[in-house]
Amino acid sequence: MGGTEFHSFRYQRMTLLVTGAILTLAVTGCERPLDHAYGDRNQIVIFADEANWELYGERLKMIFEREIRTPRTEYVFQTRNETLDKWQFFSRYYHLLLCGAISEDTPTADRIREHLSDEVEQQIAEERSGRAIVMRNPYADGQMLMIITADTVERLQAYLRQAEEHVFSLMEEHLDELISTLIYREDEQYDIEGQLLDDYGFTLRVPWGFRMNTDFADENFIRMIKYQLERWFFAYWIPGDEIDERGFAWVRALEDLGARIERNEEIDLGAVDFISQQAMSLRDHIGRLYYDRDAVTRDKTFATLVEFEGRWAVRLSGLWENSEKLAGGPFVAYCFHDSDTDRLWWLDGAVFAPNVPKETQVRQMDVMMHTFLTGSQAVTYVDSIRELIGDRH
Repeated sequence: MGGTEFHSFRYQRMTLLVTGAILTLAVTGCERPLDHAYGDRNQIVIFADEANWELYGERLKMIFEREIRTPRTEYVFQTRNETLDKWQFFSRYYHLLLCGAISEDTPTADRIREHLSDEVEQQIAEERSGRAIVMRNPYADGQMLMIITADTVERLQAYLRQAEEHVFSLMEEHLDELISTLIYREDEQYDIEGQLLDDYGFTLRVPWGFRMNTDFADENFIRMIKYQLERWFFAYWIPGDEIDERGFAWVRALEDLGARIERNEEIDLGAVDFISQQAMSLRDHIGRLYYDRDAVTRDKTFATLVEFEGRWAVRLSGLWENSEKLAGGPFVAYCFHDSDTDRLWWLDGAVFAPNVPKETQVRQMDVMMHTFLTGSQAVTYVDSIRELIGDRH
Protein backbone atom coordinates (compact mmCIF):
# COMPACT_ATOMS: atom_id res chain seq x y z
CA MET A 1 0.00 0.00 0.00
CA GLY A 2 2.02 2.89 -1.24
CA GLY A 3 2.69 4.99 -4.25
CA THR A 4 3.90 8.36 -5.39
CA GLU A 5 3.08 11.05 -2.85
CA PHE A 6 1.29 14.17 -4.04
CA HIS A 7 1.28 16.48 -1.02
CA SER A 8 -1.21 14.79 1.33
CA PHE A 9 -2.39 12.44 -1.40
CA ARG A 10 -0.88 9.18 -2.51
CA TYR A 11 -1.87 7.79 -5.88
CA GLN A 12 -2.02 4.03 -6.03
CA ARG A 13 -3.27 1.71 -8.70
CA MET A 14 -4.33 -1.46 -7.01
CA THR A 15 -4.13 -3.45 -10.23
CA LEU A 16 -0.69 -5.06 -10.15
CA LEU A 17 1.83 -3.66 -12.56
CA VAL A 18 3.20 -6.48 -14.66
CA THR A 19 6.92 -5.75 -14.42
CA GLY A 20 8.22 -9.21 -15.12
CA ALA A 21 6.37 -12.48 -15.23
CA ILE A 22 4.98 -14.26 -12.22
CA LEU A 23 4.46 -17.97 -11.88
CA THR A 24 2.24 -19.31 -9.12
CA LEU A 25 2.62 -22.93 -8.09
CA ALA A 26 0.69 -24.89 -5.49
CA VAL A 27 2.82 -27.53 -3.84
CA THR A 28 1.09 -30.03 -1.59
CA GLY A 29 2.20 -33.15 0.14
CA CYS A 30 0.90 -36.38 -1.37
CA GLU A 31 1.56 -38.72 1.55
CA ARG A 32 0.20 -36.84 4.56
CA PRO A 33 -1.39 -33.47 5.31
CA LEU A 34 1.05 -30.63 5.78
CA ASP A 35 1.60 -29.21 9.24
CA HIS A 36 0.46 -25.62 9.60
CA ALA A 37 2.91 -22.78 9.09
CA TYR A 38 4.03 -20.88 12.17
CA GLY A 39 6.03 -17.86 13.27
CA ASP A 40 5.27 -14.17 12.96
CA ARG A 41 2.82 -13.52 10.11
CA ASN A 42 4.49 -10.17 9.46
CA GLN A 43 7.99 -11.57 9.15
CA ILE A 44 9.72 -12.52 5.90
CA VAL A 45 12.70 -14.84 6.19
CA ILE A 46 14.99 -13.99 3.28
CA PHE A 47 17.63 -16.46 2.20
CA ALA A 48 20.46 -14.70 0.40
CA ASP A 49 24.19 -15.29 0.48
CA GLU A 50 26.24 -12.79 2.44
CA ALA A 51 27.94 -11.19 -0.56
CA ASN A 52 24.69 -10.74 -2.44
CA TRP A 53 22.87 -9.47 0.64
CA GLU A 54 25.32 -6.58 0.62
CA LEU A 55 24.25 -5.85 -2.98
CA TYR A 56 20.47 -5.95 -2.66
CA GLY A 57 19.64 -6.45 1.00
CA GLU A 58 18.84 -2.79 1.55
CA ARG A 59 16.58 -2.80 -1.50
CA LEU A 60 14.63 -5.78 -0.14
CA LYS A 61 14.27 -4.10 3.25
CA MET A 62 13.01 -0.95 1.54
CA ILE A 63 10.45 -2.93 -0.48
CA PHE A 64 8.95 -4.85 2.42
CA GLU A 65 9.61 -2.84 5.58
CA ARG A 66 7.01 -0.15 4.92
CA GLU A 67 6.19 2.07 7.85
CA ILE A 68 2.75 2.67 9.25
CA ARG A 69 1.89 4.94 12.19
CA THR A 70 -0.35 3.51 14.89
CA PRO A 71 0.79 6.13 16.35
CA ARG A 72 4.01 4.30 17.15
CA THR A 73 6.09 3.40 14.10
CA GLU A 74 5.31 -0.14 12.96
CA TYR A 75 6.07 -2.00 9.75
CA VAL A 76 3.93 -4.05 7.39
CA PHE A 77 6.71 -6.66 7.27
CA GLN A 78 9.93 -7.24 9.13
CA THR A 79 12.72 -8.91 7.15
CA ARG A 80 15.22 -11.37 8.50
CA ASN A 81 18.24 -12.48 6.46
CA GLU A 82 19.38 -16.06 6.89
CA THR A 83 21.77 -18.41 5.10
CA LEU A 84 20.87 -21.83 3.74
CA ASP A 85 22.39 -23.71 6.66
CA LYS A 86 19.38 -22.48 8.69
CA TRP A 87 16.83 -23.67 6.13
CA GLN A 88 15.46 -26.56 8.18
CA PHE A 89 14.80 -24.33 11.17
CA PHE A 90 12.79 -21.78 9.18
CA SER A 91 11.26 -24.03 6.50
CA ARG A 92 7.75 -23.89 8.04
CA TYR A 93 7.57 -20.12 8.56
CA TYR A 94 4.70 -18.22 6.94
CA HIS A 95 6.76 -16.16 4.48
CA LEU A 96 9.99 -17.40 2.89
CA LEU A 97 11.94 -15.63 0.17
CA LEU A 98 14.83 -16.97 -1.90
CA CYS A 99 16.70 -14.23 -3.73
CA GLY A 100 19.59 -14.81 -6.10
CA ALA A 101 20.62 -15.13 -9.75
CA ILE A 102 20.35 -18.61 -11.26
CA SER A 103 23.71 -18.25 -12.99
CA GLU A 104 25.60 -18.03 -9.70
CA ASP A 105 27.53 -20.80 -7.99
CA THR A 106 26.17 -20.23 -4.48
CA PRO A 107 24.05 -22.22 -2.00
CA THR A 108 21.08 -19.91 -2.53
CA ALA A 109 21.28 -20.23 -6.32
CA ASP A 110 21.48 -24.00 -5.93
CA ARG A 111 18.33 -24.00 -3.81
CA ILE A 112 16.53 -21.76 -6.32
CA ARG A 113 17.40 -24.12 -9.17
CA GLU A 114 16.07 -27.03 -7.14
CA HIS A 115 12.66 -25.36 -7.14
CA LEU A 116 12.58 -24.48 -10.85
CA SER A 117 12.02 -26.72 -13.82
CA ASP A 118 14.51 -26.73 -16.68
CA GLU A 119 11.89 -24.99 -18.84
CA VAL A 120 11.50 -22.10 -16.40
CA GLU A 121 15.27 -21.72 -16.04
CA GLN A 122 15.56 -21.57 -19.81
CA GLN A 123 12.82 -18.97 -20.07
CA ILE A 124 14.54 -16.76 -17.51
CA ALA A 125 17.84 -17.05 -19.39
CA GLU A 126 16.25 -16.31 -22.76
CA GLU A 127 14.11 -13.41 -21.56
CA ARG A 128 17.04 -11.78 -19.77
CA SER A 129 14.75 -10.29 -17.17
CA GLY A 130 13.82 -10.81 -13.58
CA ARG A 131 10.95 -12.90 -12.36
CA ALA A 132 8.95 -13.37 -9.17
CA ILE A 133 7.78 -16.94 -8.64
CA VAL A 134 5.25 -17.74 -5.93
CA MET A 135 4.81 -21.21 -4.45
CA ARG A 136 1.87 -21.91 -2.16
CA ASN A 137 2.21 -24.33 0.75
CA PRO A 138 5.52 -25.93 -0.30
CA TYR A 139 6.50 -27.04 3.23
CA ALA A 140 3.55 -26.02 5.43
CA ASP A 141 -0.13 -25.21 5.13
CA GLY A 142 -0.73 -21.44 4.90
CA GLN A 143 2.81 -20.74 3.70
CA MET A 144 4.10 -18.73 0.77
CA LEU A 145 7.55 -19.14 -0.73
CA MET A 146 8.61 -16.41 -3.13
CA ILE A 147 11.59 -16.74 -5.42
CA ILE A 148 12.99 -13.54 -6.90
CA THR A 149 15.56 -14.34 -9.53
CA ALA A 150 17.11 -13.41 -12.87
CA ASP A 151 19.84 -14.79 -15.10
CA THR A 152 22.47 -12.38 -13.71
CA VAL A 153 23.01 -10.38 -10.55
CA GLU A 154 22.82 -7.14 -12.53
CA ARG A 155 19.42 -8.00 -13.98
CA LEU A 156 18.22 -9.14 -10.58
CA GLN A 157 19.12 -5.75 -9.14
CA ALA A 158 17.33 -4.01 -12.03
CA TYR A 159 14.23 -6.16 -11.49
CA LEU A 160 14.11 -5.29 -7.80
CA ARG A 161 14.09 -1.60 -8.72
CA GLN A 162 11.38 -2.01 -11.38
CA ALA A 163 9.06 -4.47 -9.64
CA GLU A 164 9.05 -3.34 -6.01
CA GLU A 165 5.29 -2.60 -5.98
CA HIS A 166 4.58 -5.89 -7.68
CA VAL A 167 6.51 -8.11 -5.28
CA PHE A 168 5.32 -6.18 -2.24
CA SER A 169 1.70 -6.59 -3.34
CA LEU A 170 2.16 -10.34 -3.74
CA MET A 171 3.43 -10.65 -0.18
CA GLU A 172 0.76 -8.34 1.20
CA GLU A 173 -2.03 -10.25 -0.52
CA HIS A 174 -0.85 -13.41 1.20
CA LEU A 175 -0.71 -11.60 4.55
CA ASP A 176 -4.32 -10.49 4.02
CA GLU A 177 -5.29 -14.10 3.30
CA LEU A 178 -3.70 -15.19 6.56
CA ILE A 179 -5.53 -12.46 8.47
CA SER A 180 -8.82 -13.43 6.83
CA THR A 181 -8.32 -17.04 7.88
CA LEU A 182 -7.50 -15.86 11.40
CA ILE A 183 -10.56 -13.65 11.94
CA TYR A 184 -13.12 -15.93 10.28
CA ARG A 185 -11.94 -19.24 11.68
CA GLU A 186 -14.64 -19.46 14.34
CA ASP A 187 -18.18 -18.29 15.08
CA GLU A 188 -18.69 -15.95 12.15
CA GLN A 189 -21.81 -13.89 12.87
CA TYR A 190 -24.10 -14.91 10.02
CA ASP A 191 -27.18 -13.47 11.75
CA ILE A 192 -25.71 -9.97 11.60
CA GLU A 193 -24.67 -10.47 7.98
CA GLY A 194 -28.26 -11.31 7.04
CA GLN A 195 -29.64 -8.43 9.09
CA LEU A 196 -27.35 -5.95 7.37
CA LEU A 197 -28.74 -6.85 3.97
CA ASP A 198 -32.37 -7.09 5.04
CA ASP A 199 -32.39 -3.81 6.95
CA TYR A 200 -29.68 -1.62 5.40
CA GLY A 201 -29.03 -2.77 1.84
CA PHE A 202 -25.50 -4.09 2.20
CA THR A 203 -23.62 -6.87 3.91
CA LEU A 204 -20.12 -7.85 4.89
CA ARG A 205 -18.60 -10.75 6.79
CA VAL A 206 -18.66 -10.13 10.55
CA PRO A 207 -16.07 -11.91 12.74
CA TRP A 208 -16.81 -13.21 16.19
CA GLY A 209 -16.91 -10.69 19.03
CA PHE A 210 -18.35 -7.63 17.28
CA ARG A 211 -21.49 -6.13 18.79
CA MET A 212 -23.76 -4.13 16.52
CA ASN A 213 -25.23 -0.76 17.51
CA THR A 214 -28.10 0.61 15.43
CA ASP A 215 -29.09 3.58 17.63
CA PHE A 216 -28.51 5.98 14.73
CA ALA A 217 -29.64 3.73 11.89
CA ASP A 218 -32.38 6.23 11.00
CA GLU A 219 -29.54 8.69 10.29
CA ASN A 220 -27.87 6.19 7.95
CA PHE A 221 -25.18 5.29 10.46
CA ILE A 222 -24.48 1.90 12.08
CA ARG A 223 -21.45 0.64 13.94
CA MET A 224 -19.96 -2.50 15.43
CA ILE A 225 -17.54 -2.64 18.35
CA LYS A 226 -15.19 -5.36 19.58
CA TYR A 227 -13.55 -4.97 22.97
CA GLN A 228 -10.21 -6.24 24.30
CA LEU A 229 -7.89 -4.42 21.96
CA GLU A 230 -10.81 -2.16 21.14
CA ARG A 231 -11.68 -1.77 17.49
CA TRP A 232 -14.78 -0.62 15.69
CA PHE A 233 -16.31 -0.54 12.26
CA PHE A 234 -18.90 1.90 11.06
CA ALA A 235 -20.85 2.41 7.87
CA TYR A 236 -22.36 5.76 6.91
CA TRP A 237 -24.23 6.42 3.71
CA ILE A 238 -25.86 9.29 1.83
CA PRO A 239 -28.68 8.56 -0.66
CA GLY A 240 -27.94 9.44 -4.26
CA ASP A 241 -30.57 12.19 -4.44
CA GLU A 242 -28.85 14.00 -1.54
CA ILE A 243 -25.23 13.72 -2.69
CA ASP A 244 -25.12 16.88 -4.80
CA GLU A 245 -27.35 19.04 -2.61
CA ARG A 246 -25.26 18.26 0.47
CA GLY A 247 -21.99 19.19 -1.25
CA PHE A 248 -20.58 15.73 -1.91
CA ALA A 249 -20.52 15.81 -5.71
CA TRP A 250 -16.76 15.27 -5.53
CA VAL A 251 -17.34 11.57 -4.84
CA ARG A 252 -18.71 11.17 -8.36
CA ALA A 253 -15.37 12.35 -9.78
CA LEU A 254 -13.66 9.23 -8.44
CA GLU A 255 -14.94 7.06 -11.29
CA ASP A 256 -13.66 9.50 -13.91
CA LEU A 257 -10.25 9.68 -12.23
CA GLY A 258 -10.16 5.89 -12.00
CA ALA A 259 -11.01 5.53 -15.68
CA ARG A 260 -8.17 7.91 -16.55
CA ILE A 261 -5.77 5.84 -14.48
CA GLU A 262 -6.89 2.68 -16.24
CA ARG A 263 -6.19 4.36 -19.58
CA ASN A 264 -2.80 5.57 -18.30
CA GLU A 265 -3.87 9.17 -18.87
CA GLU A 266 -2.63 12.15 -16.91
CA ILE A 267 -4.81 13.06 -13.95
CA ASP A 268 -5.53 16.46 -12.45
CA LEU A 269 -3.51 16.61 -9.23
CA GLY A 270 -5.49 19.60 -8.06
CA ALA A 271 -8.69 17.57 -8.27
CA VAL A 272 -6.99 14.73 -6.48
CA ASP A 273 -5.87 16.94 -3.61
CA PHE A 274 -9.32 18.52 -3.38
CA ILE A 275 -10.95 15.09 -3.04
CA SER A 276 -8.47 14.03 -0.36
CA GLN A 277 -9.22 17.13 1.71
CA GLN A 278 -12.97 16.72 1.26
CA ALA A 279 -12.75 13.10 2.38
CA MET A 280 -10.89 14.07 5.53
CA SER A 281 -13.48 16.77 6.24
CA LEU A 282 -16.29 14.22 5.84
CA ARG A 283 -14.55 11.91 8.29
CA ASP A 284 -14.29 14.81 10.76
CA HIS A 285 -18.01 15.50 10.26
CA ILE A 286 -18.90 11.91 11.11
CA GLY A 287 -16.61 12.09 14.14
CA ARG A 288 -18.38 15.19 15.41
CA LEU A 289 -21.78 13.56 15.05
CA TYR A 290 -21.13 10.11 16.48
CA TYR A 291 -17.72 9.94 18.19
CA ASP A 292 -17.51 12.94 20.53
CA ARG A 293 -15.48 15.01 18.06
CA ASP A 294 -12.92 12.47 16.91
CA ALA A 295 -10.88 14.08 14.12
CA VAL A 296 -8.36 13.13 11.47
CA THR A 297 -4.73 13.91 12.27
CA ARG A 298 -4.09 15.60 8.95
CA ASP A 299 -0.32 15.53 8.84
CA LYS A 300 -0.25 11.81 9.64
CA THR A 301 -3.04 10.63 7.35
CA PHE A 302 -2.70 9.81 3.67
CA ALA A 303 -5.38 9.72 0.98
CA THR A 304 -4.98 7.17 -1.79
CA LEU A 305 -7.01 6.48 -4.90
CA VAL A 306 -7.74 2.75 -5.02
CA GLU A 307 -9.93 0.24 -6.73
CA PHE A 308 -12.15 -1.10 -3.95
CA GLU A 309 -14.12 -4.22 -4.81
CA GLY A 310 -14.87 -3.02 -8.34
CA ARG A 311 -15.39 0.64 -7.44
CA TRP A 312 -12.96 3.53 -7.44
CA ALA A 313 -12.63 4.93 -3.94
CA VAL A 314 -10.58 7.33 -1.88
CA ARG A 315 -8.82 5.46 0.91
CA LEU A 316 -7.71 7.21 4.09
CA SER A 317 -5.04 5.58 6.19
CA GLY A 318 -3.57 7.25 9.24
CA LEU A 319 -4.45 8.47 12.71
CA TRP A 320 -7.56 9.74 14.47
CA GLU A 321 -7.38 11.83 17.62
CA ASN A 322 -9.69 13.27 20.27
CA SER A 323 -8.11 16.25 21.97
CA GLU A 324 -10.77 16.40 24.68
CA LYS A 325 -10.38 12.76 25.69
CA LEU A 326 -6.61 12.69 25.03
CA ALA A 327 -7.20 9.58 22.95
CA GLY A 328 -6.24 8.45 19.48
CA GLY A 329 -5.15 5.61 17.28
CA PRO A 330 -4.97 4.28 13.73
CA PHE A 331 -7.81 3.97 11.25
CA VAL A 332 -8.44 3.01 7.64
CA ALA A 333 -11.47 4.13 5.62
CA TYR A 334 -12.99 3.98 2.14
CA CYS A 335 -15.36 6.46 0.50
CA PHE A 336 -17.01 5.76 -2.85
CA HIS A 337 -20.22 5.91 -4.85
CA ASP A 338 -21.96 2.56 -5.29
CA SER A 339 -24.21 2.25 -8.34
CA ASP A 340 -26.22 -0.72 -7.03
CA THR A 341 -27.55 1.29 -4.08
CA ASP A 342 -26.97 4.76 -5.58
CA ARG A 343 -25.35 5.88 -2.35
CA LEU A 344 -22.20 7.55 -1.17
CA TRP A 345 -20.67 5.05 1.25
CA TRP A 346 -18.19 5.64 4.03
CA LEU A 347 -16.70 2.47 5.52
CA ASP A 348 -14.36 2.94 8.46
CA GLY A 349 -12.31 0.74 10.76
CA ALA A 350 -10.48 2.18 13.78
CA VAL A 351 -8.46 0.88 16.70
CA PHE A 352 -7.88 2.10 20.26
CA ALA A 353 -5.34 -0.01 22.12
CA PRO A 354 -2.72 2.12 23.91
CA ASN A 355 0.82 0.83 24.39
CA VAL A 356 0.49 -2.28 22.20
CA PRO A 357 1.30 -2.94 18.53
CA LYS A 358 -1.75 -2.36 16.34
CA GLU A 359 -0.80 -3.13 12.73
CA THR A 360 -2.55 -6.51 12.83
CA GLN A 361 -5.75 -5.03 14.28
CA VAL A 362 -5.86 -2.31 11.61
CA ARG A 363 -5.31 -4.94 8.93
CA GLN A 364 -8.13 -7.04 10.37
CA MET A 365 -10.49 -4.10 9.94
CA ASP A 366 -9.27 -3.56 6.38
CA VAL A 367 -9.78 -7.22 5.48
CA MET A 368 -13.27 -7.11 7.01
CA MET A 369 -14.24 -4.05 4.93
CA HIS A 370 -13.07 -5.76 1.75
CA THR A 371 -15.92 -8.25 2.14
CA PHE A 372 -18.46 -5.42 1.58
CA LEU A 373 -21.23 -6.37 -0.88
CA THR A 374 -24.34 -4.71 -2.32
CA GLY A 375 -26.88 -5.54 -5.00
CA SER A 376 -27.08 -9.01 -6.52
CA GLN A 377 -23.71 -10.02 -5.04
CA ALA A 378 -25.00 -9.33 -1.54
CA VAL A 379 -28.23 -11.25 -2.21
CA THR A 380 -26.33 -14.23 -3.61
CA TYR A 381 -24.01 -14.30 -0.61
CA VAL A 382 -26.75 -14.05 2.00
CA ASP A 383 -28.78 -16.72 0.20
CA SER A 384 -25.72 -18.98 0.47
CA ILE A 385 -25.65 -18.62 4.28
CA ARG A 386 -29.39 -18.73 4.96
CA GLU A 387 -29.12 -22.17 6.59
CA LEU A 388 -26.56 -20.73 9.02
CA ILE A 389 -28.74 -17.79 10.01
CA GLY A 390 -30.90 -18.04 13.12
CA ASP A 391 -34.66 -17.82 13.54
CA ARG A 392 -34.75 -14.06 12.87
CA HIS A 393 -34.42 -14.82 9.16
